Amino acid sequence: MPREKVLIIKKWAGPLLLLTMTTYMLFISWGKWADVLIDSGRELYLPWQISKGKVLYRDLFHLFGPFSQYVNAIIFKIFGAKLITLTAFNLMLSTCLMLLIYRVFALLTNPIAAITACATFISIFAFSSYEITGGYNFILPYSHELTHGVILSFLSIYIFILHIQKKIRGGFFILGIISGLIAMTKVEVTAAHFASILPGLILLLWRSEVSTTQRLRGMTIFFAGFSVAPFLFLLFFSRHMSLVEALYAIVSPYTYLFDPALTSSFFSDLIFGFSQTGANLNKMAAVSLWYLPFPVFFLATGYVVRHSQRTLWNQTFIISIILCEAFYSTLVIDKVGFFNLLRPLPIVVFAISLYMFVRVIRTSEMESLNNALPLFVFSSFSFLLLLKMILFVNPSHYGFVLAMPSTLALVALIIYYVPRFFAHHFGKEIYFVLLAIVPLVFLLGVHMNTSREVYSYKTYALSEGGDRFYTFGEKIRQEGIKGHVIEKARQLIEELLKDDETFVVLPEGVMLNYLTRHDNPVKYFEFIPPMVAVPGERHIIEALKMNKPDYVIILDRETREYGFRFFGRHYAKELFQWIRTNYTPVERIGSEPLTGSGFGVLIAKKIVN
Repeated sequence: MPREKVLIIKKWAGPLLLLTMTTYMLFISWGKWADVLIDSGRELYLPWQISKGKVLYRDLFHLFGPFSQYVNAIIFKIFGAKLITLTAFNLMLSTCLMLLIYRVFALLTNPIAAITACATFISIFAFSSYEITGGYNFILPYSHELTHGVILSFLSIYIFILHIQKKIRGGFFILGIISGLIAMTKVEVTAAHFASILPGLILLLWRSEVSTTQRLRGMTIFFAGFSVAPFLFLLFFSRHMSLVEALYAIVSPYTYLFDPALTSSFFSDLIFGFSQTGANLNKMAAVSLWYLPFPVFFLATGYVVRHSQRTLWNQTFIISIILCEAFYSTLVIDKVGFFNLLRPLPIVVFAISLYMFVRVIRTSEMESLNNALPLFVFSSFSFLLLLKMILFVNPSHYGFVLAMPSTLALVALIIYYVPRFFAHHFGKEIYFVLLAIVPLVFLLGVHMNTSREVYSYKTYALSEGGDRFYTFGEKIRQEGIKGHVIEKARQLIEELLKDDETFVVLPEGVMLNYLTRHDNPVKYFEFIPPMVAVPGERHIIEALKMNKPDYVIILDRETREYGFRFFGRHYAKELFQWIRTNYTPVERIGSEPLTGSGFGVLIAKKIVN
């Protein structure tokens, strides 16, 4: 083949692969990213309300930082408050993140590892759906604060690399600004980013041949940049509330770290993996043992390469080894189980972080430092982000964000460092690259196929126009009933209520407010156990008394994950009694809600005294 054609193939093969994978994942998931009741409604309702003039924290209760909701509100203000608007914007952000992933790994490893990291992001995380609940993907995430925080963190690491390589000026100030923006997203991302980038900057200054004054100046510039975003938000909120209230609005997401209503629950223990600590530790160890045979395939290939002089025999043996590895990969997936494949990630990423730290401390070569220090920052960030689910790492639920950087770090290790290590001892790096790619192909394939299967059941359309999305059809019976009942409720609300009439949905279902474009007149709009406990039941009742909604809508929502089954029966009893006293039922769709008899919606109208 002519050299020119080879160069063209090398140049475009990677981008074409990523484009093909993205097109496929878009095709199977289009319009199916949202959840009909949980979280997705909040992520649409908040920016819609802000774009109409309401102020976060004063008019809308929120546990997280203000950055993401105001960014989305600006997008709604410019392009219109539609679900398709937000998903299009998130698609653009996901593309930017993929480009950042490529640039970071291309600078630290090589183009093959960078392309593989991007393919991993696309197939496992960006468009993922591995369970009944929607919203655990980058296209319509359950929390934009989490995805925005991670995207900004990747940008920060990229700027850090450019600064080290002296390809950018004002790196410390830019890093400070980005870190300040991250601090306005979600606490766990802020903690992971700050606890990795700050040691990185300190190590950089320590290893640089600069004076103590210059080191202090560098950190001062960083913290000056860090203060920009919080200060601007403080100025903005102080225009709409007192300075003390504005300051509290900025710091309140961090105070919730100490609120037992949010940190001490079965749900938190389940996510952390602490609900079954012993069993999860044993599972992590058992899964790790399943991966130990993979180095044997590399050693066998190295032995063949070193001791066999016959090219045909070499290729025959290596093909046989690759086939054996492929068979073993399918066996691991089958025996370990889909949700357990990523359990050893904390061990691997912590080991990478520790190794890179030692390299940073010991190396005397600037080129080696330029590579080791960013990898130390990235692997530290990846490990710290895993702490929320450290004993049960999986790609589902919060894992679509929290496990993503660690998985990419693992990919870099497998595709770049492992082949280089074996090639250094045995030669023929291409053989070891092929061996590294084989298990990854199976890993990506099983995740893509699982998402395809879940999305294939989402066939029932809700709403219309730019807000149209799909939920589960009749094949998933209970979820199919839910979608059907919610759509009938949406249509009935639009027929029954006047344009200026308001309603509140309990215990969770603000998606109905958004889809019907009817306001909730009180700042509280989620009434699951922690969202009742944090402000307090009495505060919620007082807010309802001051701004009585015209209607109250009760729908079926079990909250076993928080230790209470039903709203009004097992928690928030006083609130439920107030509703029964002040509202009278007018319509019911489906089963009686909150009774365990099936999914249903009850519409109740305000009693006029």
